[in-house]
Amino acid sequence: MTEGPILESERALESGEAVKFLVHLTNTRFLQPFWGRECSLAEAARALEVSKSRMSYWMSKLLELDLIVKLRMEKRGKHQVPIYRSVADVFTVPLEQLPLEWEGGLLERHKRDFDGREQSPVLGALRQDPERWFVRFAMQGEESRLDILPSGGDKTSVPFVSEWGRVRLDKAQASAFQQELLRLVERYGSQTQTEGDYHLFKLLLIEERLDE
Repeated sequence: MTEGPILESERALESGEAVKFLVHLTNTRFLQPFWGRECSLAEAARALEVSKSRMSYWMSKLLELDLIVKLRMEKRGKHQVPIYRSVADVFTVPLEQLPLEWEGGLLERHKRDFDGREQSPVLGALRQDPERWFVRFAMQGEESRLDILPSGGDKTSVPFVSEWGRVRLDKAQASAFQQELLRLVERYGSQTQTEGDYHLFKLLLIEERLDE
């Protein structure tokens, strides 16, 4: 019996071209139908609402970059159809292996991945009950700042929480703050329950470095 291709749960990328491909959302869109699941060319084209010829072009790139692999031929009706899948469920690359000029693009992609999910529900909550909110413009240090806040200041009865700011901390305080945030993520973010609604969260605590 012929063994099939070796699939991995996680693969460390060695090709710079493969990393460059994954950084761009336009490109990764064409990987998504195969990412962690089996799919034919026609199924991928339907899922992305593109022509088979266009899907074939992008699949050639995915195969060339070793991001997908052909698993087998499968009989469907009168035809033998090739079935493909991503070579891994997760792709990783050490940041130190990336050219410096890519770092900005990676951060922008990282930010955009969350912002794209965040924008729709936040706008929906604001538009559903605009009387519950007001916009505040103020100076913070040498820069202006915009905040969207609940009317009356009651943050416990609104559908979302959004906070950011600057605070002076010594190293011990910053470490304690970080550990407390991580405990909250571990307590709630690791839950695997099947009931309830999905909620988005994002945390960032970092020492500010001002350009001199």
